Amino acid sequence: MMTRTKMAVSLSALALVLLAPWSAHAATVHDFVSTAIGVNGVWLDGVDSPFPQNLEAGLALSVALHERLKLIGDAYHGFNPNTGRADAGVKFVVSDKASQRNLAIYLVGKRTFTLQSDVDAGEALPGEIAFGAGAGLRPFPDQWPALEVGIEGTRGATSHVASLYLAGRLRLPFP
Repeated sequence: MMTRTKMAVSLSALALVLLAPWSAHAATVHDFVSTAIGVNGVWLDGVDSPFPQNLEAGLALSVALHERLKLIGDAYHGFNPNTGRADAGVKFVVSDKASQRNLAIYLVGKRTFTLQSDVDAGEALPGEIAFGAGAGLRPFPDQWPALEVGIEGTRGATSHVASLYLAGRLRLPFP
């Protein structure tokens, strides 16, 4: 059984191992932590409409553990219907950042959480593990470097509900 002291030492050592690459290569916290405000159009499996099933706004956070590996988290409020959701997970960037500086293609694994819902349980996005892929683009990197647009598709591991998000993000100047 691990004592609290051993656990604290182990966690401190793990933090140093994870933070060592940042201290050697990162000039500021902005090099590995990103915060953004955003809006999403959400389409769910089985909804045959050219318009999103829901529009939502919220906050997103990512922490780069490596050039290709990020921890991600977000919280969004949907307006029609009135819903709330959050995600936490891992994003693996598969595109080459050296040749595609303003385009990121990625795989994602995340845990979704339904925070509130004014709709029937069958119509709400279930809280579960989901896997998917997506792409993010900075369309005007010289004029508006903080602006990002993206698309992400996921499928729930338990419910098999497919979700599609069209997103707009504005990176915040602070973590």
